[in-house]
Amino acid sequence: MFNKSLLFFSLFLVQQSFAQFEFKIDTTTSKCKNEFKKAINDFAKDTYILKIQKSNPFINTQKRVIENMEVRVEFPSVFVEDCYNMKIKTLLNEKFKINFIKYTERKADSLDKIGLGNRNATFFIKEKNLAEFIKENLSSRQIENIKSKYNFILISLQIDSKGVCKVLSIKANTQRKLMIDIKSFRKQLINVKEDVIFEIIDNQKLFFPRTINGESTSSEIAIKINF
Repeated sequence: MFNKSLLFFSLFLVQQSFAQFEFKIDTTTSKCKNEFKKAINDFAKDTYILKIQKSNPFINTQKRVIENMEVRVEFPSVFVEDCYNMKIKTLLNEKFKINFIKYTERKADSLDKIGLGNRNATFFIKEKNLAEFIKENLSSRQIENIKSKYNFILISLQIDSKGVCKVLSIKANTQRKLMIDIKSFRKQLINVKEDVIFEIIDNQKLFFPRTINGESTSSEIAIKINF
């Protein structure tokens, strides 16, 4: 079976970003004015729902921050800003005397960074990544040997809740021309046995683990290494 971490890497090659539609809202129309009125009434009765577009549904720390401020919020993957939502944001800014969206984004980001929100597994040396770490622990001869055989290596890892690595697979590409579509890309990868790489990272504590709502959890990642 095609493992999840390799799938994520393949999708990364053909990733399409889904950004929030942005356009200038005409606030002079009767429709917009009616939406403004409805927003003011709903805000006064506390029946409104704030909407914020998020391209990555995994990141929900901001949702938790906002709900802790007793504001109901939804995060649709695609959302076109309207007069109603624009007015709700203005009313929230006035109520809390801050730029509500930017404040909650910064708060969520700070929680994620210190591991109290959501954070993907990150390499334990801030100035380096796993690929650099592996290369530094290989001799020049070992690197030249690998380079003579493969275009690049793809390592699939499981990172447990303590940050310890388990090598799931080591695959390599021997083709000089990389295919972008997923099916062709998968066909170019072959399983290889590279003990020198396996010994450097397997069963080693090399990561800060993934966290969800401040709780450490296991995850799978794929690391591409060019030689």
